[in-house]
Amino acid sequence: MKKNVVLLLNGCFNPIHENHLRLLELSRKHLESLDIYQVVGGYLSPSHDASIERKISTTFLTWRDRLEMCRLAVGNSSWILIDDWQISQEKNPGAQQAKQRLNDILRRRDSSIEIISICGGDALPKLKSTFKKEKIVCIVNRPIVEFDFEEFYQSDQVKMFHENIFLIRDDFPVCSSTWIREQISLNRFDLVEKHLHPAVIEYHQRRGINYRSTDETVIWAEFDSHEIELGKGRCAIVRVNE
Repeated sequence: MKKNVVLLLNGCFNPIHENHLRLLELSRKHLESLDIYQVVGGYLSPSHDASIERKISTTFLTWRDRLEMCRLAVGNSSWILIDDWQISQEKNPGAQQAKQRLNDILRRRDSSIEIISICGGDALPKLKSTFKKEKIVCIVNRPIVEFDFEEFYQSDQVKMFHENIFLIRDDFPVCSSTWIREQISLNRFDLVEKHLHPAVIEYHQRRGINYRSTDETVIWAEFDSHEIELGKGRCAIVRVNE
């Protein structure tokens, strides 16, 4: 009998894009190809605002905006859900506590269910305590500049736990949330159309989200649109035509 597993992907999702969902799809395909596991569901667990503040200094979405975009991005999925507990807490509980809570909830329904976390190759060193005792999926799909991944993965301290690491190498071209934010800040939605769910793009436009800092100088030549947003207050958005 195949073992029922649930996939879990933590992340800032600032904003969520198609590569995030692709990580879940790749992981499901790989695990089910082993003919040992049956993936019965997948979860996105958006990080708390405190995690983003430590990671980036640029303007980021409010947690409510990030959460709503995640919901929009998986709205048509038959198997991916959102765990909103971590992101909505007053204090940052951390990814591990959020995972334990989800695990407790799922096991009350089916005591045999196992949660398998997904990470990128650059995050593997941070998860030593996890892959020493739990199975994880590690996807290498873009260059890693922080360290030599092959050297780390083949080191004695990691090799002994290879049976707990499902390593997937993927050469599909991917983009980063940083790049997407940069394009949106320049109003280049045409460049991100294939990377963002249409509802996520519409949400950015409807809410006037542009990732520009309040003290950032606006260069008029950066915009393609004839209508420029100068700023927004509580009740209105100020725009001007070229």
